[in-house]
Amino acid sequence: MIIQAKWTTSIDELVRSFLDALRVMVPVAERVHMPWREPNAYDDWDRICEAIYRSIVIDSIAHAQEIRESAPIASYDLRTASYKNNSFVCNSVLHGKSAFVAFETKDLPFDQSLFALLDENFAVADYSRIPTDKVKFLFCSRLEAGSPDFHDAITVLL
Repeated sequence: MIIQAKWTTSIDELVRSFLDALRVMVPVAERVHMPWREPNAYDDWDRICEAIYRSIVIDSIAHAQEIRESAPIASYDLRTASYKNNSFVCNSVLHGKSAFVAFETKDLPFDQSLFALLDENFAVADYSRIPTDKVKFLFCSRLEAGSPDFHDAITVLL
């Protein structure tokens, strides 16, 4: 009998681990003259962010015991008109009315969280920037039919 290792964590911890990884990468990006601040960040930085987000956040959620079926999880920095066909990370204060898009920099690296504000049909109505230290991240699991299911703590099958 094979026993599968498990890790209990929260969505907030996953996203903040991703944030820590981005902040650690800033000196490396600067050393190799890779722009990382918006609006100057381009494909190189975007690919790094996407790979780290997928590895830490998306793959952990996809392997969580609590999440059986869900629509595809929105990628990092997804700019779309609608999240109707996606599951996504959201702000606990706004629940399913927001979708995490990306971290941005105002004063310190990635001190702002950009959220798409969603209407009742999950279409993007607007955007909001919130200080990252004021956000608690949750996961909104969506299926084509049915209401959203919110997850805070998850058990990841390693």
